[in-house]
Amino acid sequence: MQPVRVALAQLRSTEDEAANLRQIAALAAEAKDRGARLLALPENATWLRTRTVGPVGRPLAGHPVVAEICDLASHHDIEILLGSILLRDDPRALPTNSCLWLAADGSIRARYDKIHLFQVDLGPTTRFDEAAQVRPGRHPVCVEALDLHFGLSVCYDLRFAELYRTLARDGANVLFVPSAFTERTGRDHWEVLLRARAIENQTFVLAPAQWGEHGDGRVSYGRTMAIDPWGTVIATASDSECLVVVDMDAEQVAAVRRKLPSCNHHVLDH
Repeated sequence: MQPVRVALAQLRSTEDEAANLRQIAALAAEAKDRGARLLALPENATWLRTRTVGPVGRPLAGHPVVAEICDLASHHDIEILLGSILLRDDPRALPTNSCLWLAADGSIRARYDKIHLFQVDLGPTTRFDEAAQVRPGRHPVCVEALDLHFGLSVCYDLRFAELYRTLARDGANVLFVPSAFTERTGRDHWEVLLRARAIENQTFVLAPAQWGEHGDGRVSYGRTMAIDPWGTVIATASDSECLVVVDMDAEQVAAVRRKLPSCNHHVLDH
């Protein structure tokens, strides 16, 4: 089995949807040129809310932004993980913060609605209540693609180990965590949580992230990372909009699990 090359995008998205899409298009072309078979985008890749009123989600069917990124996937013959986008299929309900997996033929392979919604109050510059604007998802989602088995999550999900254990039990050997971690929480918690999820589940963890100032005082931590199944950081982004490219091999997961079969040693269960 050949290693799979994945490109992780670090963005500085704003409320300028057109500018965000131009940046994504440029990174998709770069990912293809660098031999990646999958481009992974962070949370809120196409539009990042600051503190102003803006889009409240559109239906997935006929969504113009999703259609544009599907076209990018088919044009470059590359799979794209759209880290998250607000979808509102029911006009009577709040939108979901949804992660979409777009196949290389431009079709939608999978959808995961973020389960855990971010609520924090660390002072005026770090105060968010996602639950006031978004409704939670209910179901974990895995995707089989490119000879690997991917578990999907979004940002704040990272703090809830039981979700990742469920994904690993469902067969995931790669865990995705597209994120927009705040600078304050990212500084202290980002790397340690990513490494913990990799170590306890003996999987790759791939975390494309938002970085920098987005406007109106909102700042994301960045540090897009790839972690191997032993918990070693194998790649980290610089403080810029960029791609991090990594190669993954399912055999590396299997080898770690053979040598230290901790995933088989659970005593307590649900």
